[in-house]
Amino acid sequence: MNKISLLLLILLFAFNVRAQKEFNVWHFGQGASVNFNTIPPTSGGSNVLTVEGTASVADCEGRLLFYTDGVTIWNRTGAIMTMEMVYWDIKIILLHP
Repeated sequence: MNKISLLLLILLFAFNVRAQKEFNVWHFGQGASVNFNTIPPTSGGSNVLTVEGTASVADCEGRLLFYTDGVTIWNRTGAIMTMEMVYWDIKIILLHP
């Protein structure tokens, strides 16, 4: 009986777990992007033109918020965000709740 109860408990939690999609949209390289929100994943364009590291962040639903090459920050529409530029060699993005 304990094995059945444990199995039911695991199944109950398995159906209630949702994946976070904050990192489902990648912008990188020579103007490339990949969206993992679609099946199969789709490729697209990007303003990023670098051989260095990049970073992109989406919200919990997988909608792109912004992306950066470490020098410039673009919003979801590809417009440059008007703020101080981040240090060019460090790609750390901290989310504020």
